[in-house]
Amino acid sequence: MGNTWERWGEEDPLFAVLSDKDKRHGGWEADDFMATGRASIAALLADLEGLGIVVPEGSVLDFGCGVGRLTMALSDHFDDVHGVDISAAMVDRARAVAEGAANPPTYHHNRQPDLALFDDDTFALVVTFLVLQHMPASDSLAYVREFVRVLAPGGVAVFQLPEAHCRPTRLLDSRWLPPRVRNAGVRMKGRVLRRPYMEMHMVKRAVVAAAAERAGGELVEAAPDASGGDFCRSVRYIARKPGTVSGAR
Repeated sequence: MGNTWERWGEEDPLFAVLSDKDKRHGGWEADDFMATGRASIAALLADLEGLGIVVPEGSVLDFGCGVGRLTMALSDHFDDVHGVDISAAMVDRARAVAEGAANPPTYHHNRQPDLALFDDDTFALVVTFLVLQHMPASDSLAYVREFVRVLAPGGVAVFQLPEAHCRPTRLLDSRWLPPRVRNAGVRMKGRVLRRPYMEMHMVKRAVVAAAAERAGGELVEAAPDASGGDFCRSVRYIARKPGTVSGAR
């Protein structure tokens, strides 16, 4: 998984982060790409406020930060923002994007299957979209548990995962295949053609909720999310770590 995303970071990082089929091979304009991050974070913070969810004062983590699309947007709203990614090429690009910014995020390269580089109770907010879906369920659920661990008391984790493919509308559509079979085909095609690939893993809503709750989190929301487009049914989860909120943003 690390090697695959390293190649994406080297060859087509913006498409890899936000995979609009018309934006392959450098098709994204950098300003347009980053603007999508600002819009996403503004909408997310408005949603949290509308739900009455208070984000404590403190540090913020963008998990799977890529080139900093959401990380830079978060730094417009929070003082201490961190991004972490499995790809060194992505992290290098994110640092370059942040040069000269008024409030540059801190970026971390991490190829470990956990967030051990961060202590317990570190972050007021953890955010990740379009990331967990690309890793096997055993890994994504382990990270969900890690999100809860690194949250400070009263902290909030917002993360997205697809729960099922949308029903195919064409006869020759790989979504007719079981996800495990489809992903095996994706891997084989990538290796034969010697190009990076993206797996898509589905995790049932009840399984994700159980992982967050067993880690000590309180699941506040599990609601439909548009991130999957018409390819899969995606869910946005909001989990809170019990404890006293020391201050609001």
